[in-house]
Amino acid sequence: RENAIDMITKKRSVGSVLKPFVYEMMIERWASPESLILDDTRVYETEVATQSYIPENYIPKSYWPITLREALGNSLNSASVRLSEKIGIWRIYEKFRSLGFDLDHEAWYYWYGIVLWAVELTLENIVHGYRSLTSLEKDDKFLLFEMLSNPENRAQTFWISSILNTSIPLAVKTWTSSDFRDNWVIGYNNDIIIWVWVWNTTNESMDDISWIT
Repeated sequence: RENAIDMITKKRSVGSVLKPFVYEMMIERWASPESLILDDTRVYETEVATQSYIPENYIPKSYWPITLREALGNSLNSASVRLSEKIGIWRIYEKFRSLGFDLDHEAWYYWYGIVLWAVELTLENIVHGYRSLTSLEKDDKFLLFEMLSNPENRAQTFWISSILNTSIPLAVKTWTSSDFRDNWVIGYNNDIIIWVWVWNTTNESMDDISWIT
């Protein structure tokens, strides 16, 4: 169809689906799922002198001190940006490169948008990157799996009895573009990776949906 999108090879903004790798980096360094991170509204300076960045959660409120497991499970933008500041944008950038993510720009171009909206990748590229998370015999990856598979960790945004709850243990991560052009969910365990992408082939915004449709 004319102007249709190839869902395998087309690069799209990947948004929140890269957040788990940032939390994994924090766990590798010293943190636990119960460690606290501040989720608040603040201004972040960037490498561009005239530009600053103010992240906002999908539900526009602040959760203040919150555990890493809840910050990731509820996909909180403000907490994730604060976490990326602690780790360092350049370290995150190199982590993404080591996973084989096909980044088009240098780290300064993405800056704090590197964990929210700025990176564009193909579906195939992301799924291959998620393969690195499926070795659940490693402590950090098992803890990350627990953070993403427990419904209680995402209850504040997605509710405890959510359509994201699965009949077999799966870590689940979602992302929705700001204009509802894309709804993504990726689920994995040590046996399988499942990706669902809902969108209009004409690249128009979808009607009458929510962030978990």
